[in-house]
Amino acid sequence: MNLNSMQVSRDRAQYTLIVVVSPEELVLYEDAAFAALRSELELPGFRKGHVPETVARSHLSPERIFAEAVERAVAERGSAACEDLHIEFVGAPRVEVLKAARGNPLEFRITVEALPEVPLADWRNLRVPLQPQEVGEQDVDLALDQLRRSRAKSRAVLREARLGDLVEVDFDTRLDGALLGEGSSQRHPLILGEGNFIPGFEDAIVGMNAGEEKVVHLSFPADWAKRELAGKEAEFRIKARSVQERIVPDLDEAFARSVGKFENLEDLRKGIREGLSEERRERERRRVRTEAVDRLGERIPEDAIPETLMAQERARMQEELRESIEAHGMAFADYLARIGKREEELAEGFREGAIRRVRAALVLRALAREEGITVSADEVDVRVEETLRQMRGGGEAGGRLDSDALRSYTENVLRNEKTLELIEQVVAPGVSGTFPRDESS
Repeated sequence: MNLNSMQVSRDRAQYTLIVVVSPEELVLYEDAAFAALRSELELPGFRKGHVPETVARSHLSPERIFAEAVERAVAERGSAACEDLHIEFVGAPRVEVLKAARGNPLEFRITVEALPEVPLADWRNLRVPLQPQEVGEQDVDLALDQLRRSRAKSRAVLREARLGDLVEVDFDTRLDGALLGEGSSQRHPLILGEGNFIPGFEDAIVGMNAGEEKVVHLSFPADWAKRELAGKEAEFRIKARSVQERIVPDLDEAFARSVGKFENLEDLRKGIREGLSEERRERERRRVRTEAVDRLGERIPEDAIPETLMAQERARMQEELRESIEAHGMAFADYLARIGKREEELAEGFREGAIRRVRAALVLRALAREEGITVSADEVDVRVEETLRQMRGGGEAGGRLDSDALRSYTENVLRNEKTLELIEQVVAPGVSGTFPRDESS
C-alpha cells in the first residue's frame, strides 16, 4: 500500500475507506499536537501558553503527544477523504484505527453510509391519470343513515335482545377448559348486528334477557390476529347485563334542522352531497400524490437504501403503533401478547412500509433541491405559532419544546407540502385548483 493513500470499497449503500498517513506527514501532526498541548499547559512560574519548549516536553509524555497527533490526523485526513468521495452521508462516520506506531504509517478505516441518488431527469413526463369522483343518491342515503344512527338515543327495555339493540355483557373465554386472561370483559357494550366481534357471538346474544346467562361454543376465524387461537373452538360464558333499545330519529325536516344550519331535508342532502364530493376530491389528491411519489421512489434500488435510515424508520413506525395502542387504553405488552409477536418480529414486519416511507422522503428531498423549493422564515414563524396555539388549546405543555427542533421540523413539513403541490400540478394537471367536480352538486 502506498504512503498517503486511500482505498475505497463499497457494499450496497456502505462505503469503506482505508486511509494511510505517511510517517513524514504524521511527524507534522505531532508538531501541531505538541504546539496545541503546550499552549494549554499551566505550570508554576510560567504564564499559560509561554512555557519553554524544553520544559513543556518534560511535562508532556511522547505517548500523549502521539495520541493527540493520531486524533488530529484521523479527524483531518478522514474528513478530507470523505469529501473526496463527493457523496452525502447518513449520520456520523464510524472510525477505527488499524495501525498506529511512531515511525510507521498511520492506518485507519472509515465506514459510512451514503444517501442514494434519485433519478429525476424525466420526472416531469410522469403522469397519474385522474379517476372520476362521483357521488350518487345511494351515497347520500348511506351517509344520512349513518348520521341518524350516530344520533340515536338508548332506553332500557324489559324484553329479549334484538338486532340493533345496545347490550352490555359480561363474558369470559375458555380454551380446552383453561380461562384465557385476555378473553374476559365486564359490561362490554355491543350493538347487535354490527359484527364487531367473533362471528356468531352477537347472534348468540339475540334473544337473551337482562340477567340471563348462556354458554356457547364458537370457532375463531382462521385469520384471527392471535395466531395460537386462529381456527380453534372456544367456550364463551356470557351474561347479559342490560338490554337497551336504540331509538333512531326519523329522517324528516325536524331532523334536518337539528343537525346544523340546514333549513330542510333537501338542504341537508345537498350539504352532505357537497361534503362527500369534497372528501372524495381530497382523497383523489392524496392518491395522485402517493402514486406519483411511489413511482418515483421505485427508481431507487432497494439495496441502495442505507440500513441506518431503514432502522430509524422501522423504530419510528413501531413507536407510532405503540402510541396508537396506548391511546386506546391497552398496554403495548398486552398487544404484543395478543398478536403473539416479540418487538423484534414486529419491527421486521415494518420493513416493506419502511422502504416505501424512506423512498418517499428521499424523493421529496431530491425534488425540492432539483426544483429550488424553499421555505421563508416568515412561513415557518406562522406555522410554528399555529402549532403552539393548538398545543396550548389542547392543554399540552409547549414550554418544554425544543424551539430549534420545532422550527427545523416545521420547515421540512412546509417544504414537503410545497413539493407535493408541485408534483400534483405536473403529474395530474387540474388536480390543484381546477379539479373536476361532481356535476350532480
